[in-house]
Order: sequence, then structure tokens, then C-alpha cells
Amino acid sequence: MERDLIGRPQFIVSTAVDFVRSSGDALASGTDRQNFFNFYTSFVDSNYFDQYTRLINSSGNKDMLDRVGAISLDGLFVPYSTYIEHTGSLPHFESPTESGEGVVNVNSLNPFNPSNMFGTGILSTGITDSGTYNQNVWASGGHNILAAITSSKYSTDNSIESGVHPSDHYFDADFYYRKKTELLDIRSIAHRAPLILSGPGYDVDGNPVPTGSGGGMHPQAYSNPSLWKTGPLDVRWDQSRAVWSAGTSTKVFLSKVTNTYNPPNFSYEVERSNSRDQFSRVGPTTRRAFDSAETIYDPEQLAYDADEDNVGPYERLDYMGLEFPHYEAFIIRETIDDVGPSYYNIWTEDCSDCGHTSNPCPSGGRIGGHGAASVNKKILIENPLKQSLEVGDLCFTMKTGRAKNVNTGMFVGGSGVGASGNITTNSSGVATFNVSSAGSGYIYGGFALVSSGICVGVTPIFTGGVLSSGTVVPASGLPRSMTYQLSIYPLNSTAETESLDLHWIMQAEFKTTQVATYVGCDGGVLQTCSRKIQSQGMVSCEYCGTSTALINSF
Repeated sequence: MERDLIGRPQFIVSTAVDFVRSSGDALASGTDRQNFFNFYTSFVDSNYFDQYTRLINSSGNKDMLDRVGAISLDGLFVPYSTYIEHTGSLPHFESPTESGEGVVNVNSLNPFNPSNMFGTGILSTGITDSGTYNQNVWASGGHNILAAITSSKYSTDNSIESGVHPSDHYFDADFYYRKKTELLDIRSIAHRAPLILSGPGYDVDGNPVPTGSGGGMHPQAYSNPSLWKTGPLDVRWDQSRAVWSAGTSTKVFLSKVTNTYNPPNFSYEVERSNSRDQFSRVGPTTRRAFDSAETIYDPEQLAYDADEDNVGPYERLDYMGLEFPHYEAFIIRETIDDVGPSYYNIWTEDCSDCGHTSNPCPSGGRIGGHGAASVNKKILIENPLKQSLEVGDLCFTMKTGRAKNVNTGMFVGGSGVGASGNITTNSSGVATFNVSSAGSGYIYGGFALVSSGICVGVTPIFTGGVLSSGTVVPASGLPRSMTYQLSIYPLNSTAETESLDLHWIMQAEFKTTQVATYVGCDGGVLQTCSRKIQSQGMVSCEYCGTSTALINSF
């Protein structure tokens, strides 16, 4: 395209200029002159912009830099297409997956055809039903946008008479000539994200900003721009509605716990005879190697699949040989996710619960479960209510908006390779640092991490970039006649971490417990009554006499 057709680059320049206004009580004490800033804002071409920037950067005008801001218009505005199948270089509308009565999505908010009230549009004509769309709706109201470029890229006939090609980019003029107007592929201008807002207002807690003495709005809030709060407008992309949403980021999810979780401040007592102690903490005891790219690892699903007798509600889960992952739970689905069949089976399995290991998501599949993609699924949990959880327990979790880095104990990069060593203790429990391999290239030194089973501080010593010795603190009082391997990393290596969203557990899965409510003899016949109750976490209601075992959290 010729540059003359595009036009010269345009800029917007805004400068804070000194002004004065009267202040005081005009009827009593009279008025005074008060200085304040106003803004001169204007559009300029590239020649003016170049001259202006040279002027304010000159030695005699550098104080102007504290009062001026400027940007080319592409920093504020960008072109876009309303056509969801646009294949060119423009950003464009997307097709929403969430629709229906009461749902506000990209179609509802389309300024050129809100809620498809003028028709849905088809390729080559932009008009529904090959040109016979609701002319009366447009004629009685239409919209009040004057003009926009409408595409003729897909037209098969460029003549006005054919009714295919837009005769005018002014919407009402086009309607006058053709008795219809373009709806499908309109090329307009969008505000470039992120939008930067500056001014006074109120914070998320309802307090005025900028704040003055006493907690009220600052008296110069509307006249002194240096006090204004300035920052990007935080909106989030809602893929299901294909819109930018200014709503809260708090969302509720159905999640599954991958580790046995027994809070340190939670304890429980199991009253039963020693001979009938049956409680055991179930779940894997070995940690799985860190791999941020690995698919979802669900030990419950593996244990369920390993027993061929497990059909429907599980009968037995054996976690022998399984591991727990570096995350504490994973998201099965969000509450608004559309899963299952189109029709709901009342009072029967609706195939949409999509949570229990016998009913993976969607029905018959593993999306959101073991082997599925783990991107944005792995989470850490906080448990303010101290609910006790087993591997595989389902729970509702709420995204807190916070995240934590998982410390994997692994490090990458840095200067130095090949160093290794171990710690051995003698028969008296005194430690010795041993060099297995000196390595090379540790020009910045290094650090050592000891394998599990011993709590000591280890300092490797490097001489000339190679491992020569090391110290152990404390060096005595340790387990006797043991060997502990060391992992040695360059001092300038980088910890390998993964940032995981932090969720609160709102409610966890209930378990059924049957309680005997009455045991007695009536006319020589033993009678018992019982009731099933829903309990949560690791509980037992069994009592078998005074010889009991007490099991506390661990």
C-alpha cells in the first residue's frame, strides 16, 4: 500500500501547563490567586513531534520533561475485524462457547449488531438468509455508528447492482442504496490493551484515593494530577464468552487431592481394642521426581485401575509402589465447564458429575484426570478449616489469586560440572565430608544438598574451581555408621521452580458412617437400631471397650 494512502504517523501530545484560579470567600475575606495545572492535549504530525522532542531535550528546557507525555496513536488504537474466521493479520473477534438466555458474550456486545438483532450474517453477503434479513429492525433503529470500513474481500461480484458489494461505508447510506448493510466483516479500531487509567477515585475497599488527612478524599484530588493513581486497567480474558471481563478473578473448581493431607493442628481419636486396630494412613509415601511438563499424575486412578474387581464405586485401593506428585491437588473442572450429554437423566447417573474415579471427565474419558494435560491444572492448597483429606478425595476449591513457587530441590545452569561427594559417620556418630569427584569449572564456588535422613549444614570447599574438601555442622551426635549422598551445584546455578496457584478448600468429600443408635433386649430378643450419617475426613465411630488405641495426627 502506498505511504500516501496510509498517511503520515500521528501523535498525541499532552503537556501540564501552569494556570491560576481564584480561591477564598469572595463575599467575606476576598479572593486569592492559586496555582494549578491544566493539560493541553493535541494531535500532531511527525514533523511537530520531532521538533517538540528536540526542544524539550535541549539544555534550556529539560524541566519540560517533568510536564509532558506523548505517544504515537498505535500505542492507543489498533485495527480489528468482527469476522471470527478472519485469516489476515488483524486481531479479530472469536466464537464464544457460552451462550443462551441471560449470557452476555461477544455477540451480545457487538456494537455493529448487538445480540444479532439485524441477522447472523453469512459469507459473501454479510446478510442472513441470502439478503432477506430483518430490514424493519434496522430501519426502525439500527445503530448510531456513522461509518466503518466493511470488507469486500470475499465478494464474488463487485457491482453495486448485485447487492453483494457494499455501496458505501456509511452504514445508513449503504442501507439506503441496497436495502441492507454489512454485518459480518467490519474493520474497526480497538483500544489497545492494557489500558492505562489515571485519576482520582476509590480503592477496592471503598476508600477514597488519593487520601487526605482523616481518611477522606484529598482536597487537591481533582486539581493536582501528581497525586492521581495511575496504572493499567486489570481485566481478564473470559474464553467461554470471548470477552474481556472486569469481574472478580475468584472462581470455584472441583479438584482432587493427590496427597494424604492431615493438618498439624488436627487430631482424631479412634476408640477400638488393640486387637482390632485397623486404621492405617493410606496413600503413597514416595515423592515423584519433579517434572513440570508431565501430564496429570493421579495415584488414586492408578490404584483403582490396578484392581480388576473395581467396577463403579471402588472396592479396594492399593497404593503400594505408587508416588505422590509435587503438587497437592489438581483441577478436574471449573464449575461453569460444560460437560456430559445434552440431556439430563433425572434420578439416575447423569454422566456429568465428572469427579469420582469411576466417572472421569467427560464420561468415559480422562480429560481433567490422570494422563491429561497438566497446564493450569496443578494447584497447591490451603486448608483454613483443617479438614483432613485422603488421596483421591474430591473437594471444592476457590482460587485465591495468589501463587507460590514449588521448591523442587533441583538447580540448573551455573559454572561448574562433575563434583560429587558424600557424608559418612563412624561408629561414634562423627561425620566426615568425602570428595568422590572433584569436578571442574566451579569458578564461583558451589553449595551442597544432603539426601534425606539427616539434618546438617554442609559447606563444600573449592580450590581453583575444583572440589577439595568440605565441612559438616554439627559434626557429631549423628546416626552411627551411615552414608549420605550429596548433590553439589554451582553457586550461580538457578533453582528450578514452578509457580502454582494457591486454592482454599471450601468443602471436601463426605464419607458414609453407620452408627448404632440403640442396642437392647426386649422380650428376650436382641434389638439394634442404626443410622447412616455423612462424615468428613478420617473418622471412626467404633467403640469396643476400655482397651483402646489412640491415634494422633502425624
